[in-house]
Amino acid sequence: GLIAGCIPVFFRNDSAYEQYTWHLPSDPETYSVFIEEERLVNSTKPLKIEGVLSSYSQEKIKKMREKIVEILPSLLYMNFADKDGGESFAKDAFDFSIDGMLRRVMSNRFWNRL
Repeated sequence: GLIAGCIPVFFRNDSAYEQYTWHLPSDPETYSVFIEEERLVNSTKPLKIEGVLSSYSQEKIKKMREKIVEILPSLLYMNFADKDGGESFAKDAFDFSIDGMLRRVMSNRFWNRL
């Protein structure tokens, strides 16, 4: 999905927003569509997915795709060193994972559970 440049559609917060907090921005409406599962299944007047998706303007879709391109490095595992072997400033998914683990270990929340 995201790696191919597709705008993801999620039906539950725990499907991506809560699982990939280290890799995805905290403002999911900038790169994805969220439709509450309850509004599709347990509603007297269920939503039509096509109706929700077609309500997005071309400008909004363009901005969402630009955001996806911006966050792609955080989803990929790759070496961003330049051809001369020098360092590049882009972080990949590994860097984001390590940073997230270090923040968690250094937080009081982690130490208070021990």
